[in-house]
Amino acid sequence: MLLTARHEFGLGPAMIWALRHNATELKLFTEHNASDLARRASFFTFKIEVFEIINETRA
Repeated sequence: MLLTARHEFGLGPAMIWALRHNATELKLFTEHNASDLARRASFFTFKIEVFEIINETRA
């Protein structure tokens, strides 16, 4: 799931969506706060992976 806004609050809604759709794991992609999201995700038994997107646009 790609988090496009409110990255720091994205874990909860993403987990709700995943559980409602009977997912067995969740992969989150975010440009911001990846380490904080990964730390929070570690408190759950549900498998969650967090990936940081690095945007290297050229001017």
